Amino acid sequence: MKKWGTVLTLALITALILAIGIGTYAAEEPEISVEYGRLAYKDGVVTMDYAVEFKGVSSDAERGLLIWRGTPDGHYIKGREDVSLETGGKVTIDGETYYKFTLGGITERELADDIYAVAYAKVGSKIYYSEVNKHSPLRYVYIANGRIGNTPVSDGKLTAALAKMLERGAAAQIRDSYKTDRLATDDFV
Repeated sequence: MKKWGTVLTLALITALILAIGIGTYAAEEPEISVEYGRLAYKDGVVTMDYAVEFKGVSSDAERGLLIWRGTPDGHYIKGREDVSLETGGKVTIDGETYYKFTLGGITERELADDIYAVAYAKVGSKIYYSEVNKHSPLRYVYIANGRIGNTPVSDGKLTAALAKMLERGAAAQIRDSYKTDRLATDDFV
């Protein structure tokens, strides 16, 4: 009888350890973050690339980037976005691999517009979200010029090209009477 008591006790302890271990493992939620952005400008149209990290998300999970081009209502969830982007593959930055998402079609007059991005992954029946990432093409120009952050671009040609881009953006805003209270050439830093 004593032998069965010991076996039963060991079985209960083992079950408890497994339950705690499985519960701890199941409680770990994926971590999703928008890590990097890049700006491209050609023929009056801006493209923004986003690099997103999906930690703890299986390779077959649904994932995407949700975009709001105007002032959002504060509900950054799937189904309420202006644009939903699918991944355009992967990109390696500083030895780390990220999923790449591209938002195109930003016109010159929209250079000073804020763009809100939230990455998501659907794991099972639950959707996990990143923090809200608020940027504008203008912010990327400020970063490249060293007005935000500590790493200014030392390339004089690039700096001149960025300045010209902002001038064209402000001219388009004035021409189209589009958000002239926030011109691309105004100083927001």
